Order: sequence, then structure tokens, then C-alpha cells
Amino acid sequence: MKLIVATILCSLLLILVLGGCAPSIQYTSMVTPKKSKPATSDVEVFQQGDPLPQYAVVIGEVRIGDTGFSVGCENYDNVVAMAKNRARNAGGDAIQIIEVQYPDMTSTCYRIKARVISYEEPTYPTTWATVSKSEMEFRKLYDSNKDGLDPLEGIWTMTQAGTWRNVSSGMTGSIPSQLSYRLAIFHDTTFPAYDFTAVVLESEYKQWTPGRIKARFRKTAYDRVYEALWYNADYTEEKGNYIIDESGLIKKTQTDYDSRNRYIELTLESIFVKAYPPLSGKASFSHARSLKSAGSGFLISSSGLVVTNYHVIEDASRIEVVFPEKKLIKSASVRLKDSKNDIAILEVKDFSFQEVSTQPIPYSLADLNSIKVGQEVFTLGFPLGDILGTKSRLSTGRINSEYGLQDDPRLFQIANPLQPGNSGGPLFNTKGELVGIVVASLNAKFFYENIGIIPQNVNFAIKVNYLQSLVAMISEGDDILRRRNLLKQAALENQIEQLNPFIIQVRTY
Repeated sequence: MKLIVATILCSLLLILVLGGCAPSIQYTSMVTPKKSKPATSDVEVFQQGDPLPQYAVVIGEVRIGDTGFSVGCENYDNVVAMAKNRARNAGGDAIQIIEVQYPDMTSTCYRIKARVISYEEPTYPTTWATVSKSEMEFRKLYDSNKDGLDPLEGIWTMTQAGTWRNVSSGMTGSIPSQLSYRLAIFHDTTFPAYDFTAVVLESEYKQWTPGRIKARFRKTAYDRVYEALWYNADYTEEKGNYIIDESGLIKKTQTDYDSRNRYIELTLESIFVKAYPPLSGKASFSHARSLKSAGSGFLISSSGLVVTNYHVIEDASRIEVVFPEKKLIKSASVRLKDSKNDIAILEVKDFSFQEVSTQPIPYSLADLNSIKVGQEVFTLGFPLGDILGTKSRLSTGRINSEYGLQDDPRLFQIANPLQPGNSGGPLFNTKGELVGIVVASLNAKFFYENIGIIPQNVNFAIKVNYLQSLVAMISEGDDILRRRNLLKQAALENQIEQLNPFIIQVRTY
């Protein structure tokens, strides 16, 4: 009898283990079912605060939960992979994680909720006003009336680029530059109330084929200032003023919110460069490079590798690193980057460690499991660029939470007072161990206007394990990860003195 009972219990246990091994996966469709994607197709992952691609459409929602006997869900990456696989089955191209529940007393699993996103281009007009002229024909038109041409008339190339900012978290990024259009603008009286028409010669957008009318312009009371009726990439209308500056360029900047994410503020700049006919000798273009942004960083190896935030150096044409302790300025290039987690490793050119210090780098990388809420932390960096001076500034505080905004698992929330310019700086604990990289602070203006409060000292840092993963990919990785900590027994003032030679200002142009 005992043998039978034992056999039954073992069988039940086996059934529970085998039958309850997989986490629950629930999918809710919001559209007509789509064809599933191949298992090899890529599925992008966005966090709630990330801007989405232009043609992103939410087609459903997936939840990964705990059945009570789930295994394989103790790892966050595994759970995300399950959500990505379900998105493929639903015909999705991406997921946007909007809710994360962490392992706790009730469950050992990560549980997430994510939107399933499909990239779907909208429909555009099949018929549109056109002008049937080639670029060569327009050139002949301009040549035949050289003395009577308006400064606006000619062939122009239009380049678009910009930046995005999460007004809630303060995180920023860039929108890559692209040559969007090549246009011919000519005097045209066929459209009432406008003086000039812009026609597409070339376009990066397949819906804007050559010959389609892109814009109408009319003169104002001011010389070289024009009112415009502009048709956007999606054929919506937009009116505004366009000015030809002293260098012969037209620059147009606009700021708006992403229609798919109200927290994302977009700043787009359009630059028009005249390609034909040649400008007069009065017009000139200055090639002087101006400072684009400045942040903080820190030396991580004796071979000249520097860590900073990716958003500090994104789209930079030139990068400089400044060692204030030695009044040393060097050029640098990007060795490795992780744009999703906002980390960049730079390589300093013509670097000699002896120029920086005669002592070894004194700090080590912390074990993530040893970092707890309430621990004291400090950062060294260059708040407000050079406004406060060229010496690094100390900011002390504590770890307020092991998660960032909306429970982002990549970030710590810290109480250290920070300013623009601190981004990319190191975050140390009292043992002199690197625990994170300073990344962002909450936007006070946004919170005051929308909630009526001004957040104080609510800042964030990227957890050190994301840097460790990146460091493991480079040849110097083992030496960096195994480096001995020389600061463990030192007082704070002595730690700062030993660390300062390795704290760097990063400038981009």
C-alpha cells in the first residue's frame, strides 16, 4: 500500500513538474490576425520611454506570467525572449515593454507586459500635382535667366537630422542625419497666392517620386524671407517661414511631441544647401567647428580606454577628452558602443599612461549583488561644462532604488545632485568600487507643468553589469574586470585625490 501511495505521489509530482514548467503566455490581438514571421526574423525591443519608429503600429499585447510551477523565467532576458517569440507568431516586428514585475515573495519569476508592434507604412495619394521637367531642363531654365533669378530659385539638397528627449526621465538621443530630398525651386504663377514651386528631383522617401510638387513659397516684406506651404513626408500640410541666411543656407528647426509617445519630445532641423546655380562671391560658409556637447567620463584602462554615455558622443564629427589634472587634451574615437544602454567606450589617440599618472588606476568594478538600497555613493564629473571651472566636482548621495523610472531594471535611482555635464561620469561606493555610470535626471519643467511639483535630486545611473558585459568583449577586458581595488580602506578625501587623475571631460564637435 505504501508503495502504491508513493508511486501515486511521485506521479503527481512528475505531472506538476512537467505540466507546469512553462510560464504562462497570454496574447491579446488588437487587429485582424497577421501572418507570423519566421523564427529567424529580428524583433526589436523598446522600453516604455523609447521613441518608436515612424510607422510603428500597436497590433496586440503580450503578457508573460507565472503558472506557479514555472521554470526558465528567473532570468529577465529569457522572459523577454519569450515575449519576442510570441510577437513573431503574431506577425510583429518589435515589442515595447510597458510593465515589469520582479521576483518577490510570491513568485521567483520575472513577469512582463509588452505591446506588440508592427511596422506598417500608411497609404499615400496615388495622384498628385506634378511638373514634368528633368534636372537638366531646370538647369537650362536657370541659365536662361541668370540676372533675373530670385535667391530662392535653384536646385537645393535638403538634409534632416535632430534629437529626441524623454521629458519624464531626461534621457536623450539623436535622430541620424539623412539626405531627404533634392528639389528644384522655380518661379511659378499657376498656383494662386504663391510665387515659387518646389519640385522633387530625388527623394529618400519612396512615396515622393520625381516630379511631385513638394512645397509652395511666396515672398514677404523682408528680403530673403519666404512664407511656405510645405507637404510633409506623410503628405500633411505645414506652414512656416523660411529664411536664406548670409551663407546661402536655409535652416528650419521645429520641436514637437511624438504622436506615439507623449513623453518623447522631438527636435528636427532641416538644412537646405544650394547646389545650382553657383552662389555669388558674397556668400560664404564657415567651416569652424563649434562645441556640440560636453559630458563626463573616466579612464578604465592604462591603454587609453575611456567610458562615457553614448548620447554624449552620438553623431559627433570630432571627440576630445580632457584630463584637467594634467591640462592634457587628446582626440578620441569610438572603440565600442551600446546605444540601447547608453554606454560608449572611447579610445584615446596617441595615449601614454605616464602623461596621466605614475600610479595605477585605483578602482575596481563592483559586484552588482553587493549594491543595496541606502548605500552611500558619490560621483565626480563636470556639471555645467566649463561654467563651474575645469576641475571635477564631487556629488554625494545614496542609492534610492534598484530600479529606474517606471521600474527600468537597467538603472539605479540615486539622490546625488546632478547637472547637465555630469552625464557619463562614474558612480562609486564608499569602498571605491565603480557601481554605475551617471546617465540622466528627471526634467523639472515637465513635472512642474504637468503635476505641479519640482523633483529634487531624482537622478539615475546605469548599472555596472551593463558596462562589464561590454568590457568583456574587448582584448583588455580580463585585466579591467580583475583589477585590484586600491581604495577600499581609504577615507573619502583620499579616494577622491587618487581618482581625480582618471576623471575626464568629454567634448564633442
